[in-house]
Amino acid sequence: MGRALLTLSLTLSLSLPFSSRAFDGGEFIKTPAGQATVGITAYTVLSGLTIVSQGESAIVERLGKFNRRLGPGISYVVPFVERVRFRESMRERILDIPPQPCITADNAPLMADAVVFFRILNLEQLVYAVDNLQDAVANIVLTQIRAEIGKLTLDDTFSNREALNRVLLQGINAIAQGWGILVTRIEVRDIQPSKEIQSSMELQMAAERKKRAA
Repeated sequence: MGRALLTLSLTLSLSLPFSSRAFDGGEFIKTPAGQATVGITAYTVLSGLTIVSQGESAIVERLGKFNRRLGPGISYVVPFVERVRFRESMRERILDIPPQPCITADNAPLMADAVVFFRILNLEQLVYAVDNLQDAVANIVLTQIRAEIGKLTLDDTFSNREALNRVLLQGINAIAQGWGILVTRIEVRDIQPSKEIQSSMELQMAAERKKRAA
């Protein structure tokens, strides 16, 4: 807050370079030009006040270069010299990954979808490392799901779901840490084999039931 007050004082002194002469005797302030000067100065100074809500963070640039990060509360951004470049929620968020075609190690085609939980750890790193966060996370999750399912047989994709989730989490975080985010959890929700494979599986289960009943 002390830094903000100092900046505010400097802004006021720069905005009124002729104050010692202009307001002599209080005459200038009564003129239309004086009133306009006071109004413009007050507007300029007040426009630098910035409020960041709880759970959010903001990045301030000075003359186009990163300067500081703003936390929740009221801060001052010097008009014309600084600007709030980016403002984002630091709360955990959820991203749904729609069903995607995958092929297992035993060449069984299937569709798999997932849900991803992640949050921002380093806002500065995020702003300058990746352009579109949602697309970046979605694409890396899709790539990892296809790669990991491609290492498993069809039976393993059903029986080793928890192990698959752990491997996906480790692989995705190895890349996501460079973007300033942390993936806290990923869940492969639904795995649907092709209709031909489902029919074959149903026939196989029916044959096994008949065999046990005999």
